[in-house]
Order: sequence, then C-alpha cells, then structure tokens
Amino acid sequence: MTRIRRSRRSDDRGAVAVEFALVLPLLLAILYGILDFGRAYNAQETLTQAARVGARLQSLGKAANDSSVQKAAKDAVSSADVTDIAVKNSESCTAPGVTEVTVTVTGSFVYLGLPLPGIHIEGKATAPC
Repeated sequence: MTRIRRSRRSDDRGAVAVEFALVLPLLLAILYGILDFGRAYNAQETLTQAARVGARLQSLGKAANDSSVQKAAKDAVSSADVTDIAVKNSESCTAPGVTEVTVTVTGSFVYLGLPLPGIHIEGKATAPC
C-alpha cells in the first residue's frame, strides 16, 4: 500500500511547475493591463484638470489671449504619460453673447513598453462667464 502511494506522488512532482508555466503569462498580462489602464485613466484625469485650469482662467477674465490659456493648461499637465498636448478653447468671455467658455485639451497616451500606437485622450471643461 505504501509503495503505490509513493509512486503516485513521484509522478506528480513536475505538474505544479508545468501548471505555473502555463498560467504565469496570463497572470502577467492581466497585471500589465491593470497597470496600464490605471496610467491611462490618470493621464485622462490630468488632461481634464488642465482643461479646468484653462476654462477657469478664461472665465475669470484673467487670460489676456488664447496663448495664455494654452500656457496655463500645458503648465497644469505634469504627467510624463501624456505627450502631444494641444489646447483648443472656444470664444472668450469678453465676446458678446457668450455665457460659458469651453476648453478642450487633447493628448496621446503611450503604452508601457509595447510598440503599439498611442491612444487619443481628451479632457474637456466648461466654466460659466
């Protein structure tokens, strides 16, 4: 009886290593996806905050022109995850008939270590005049 148990135990010795080798790539892919999703979400929130800064500056009348709004929005983006930042704002609050101002900040997000094309992300904010 003991000989049967020993032989059965010795046959299963490498099964754990094989199962681990099969499951490890899937687990790493899931972990990598979670990390990259978190980075992309943080980059999108950073662009939204930059748009809020630009819209607030323009709605308070502290922006002399569009370039000062663009500079303030670009200065608010401190994340290294975001590249190619462009700021597009609507008419200023000094224009007749404008009741709110909208600033849109666009950028592209680059994945960690993968040779994939970046994804387009956008932050948009509206402030009353």
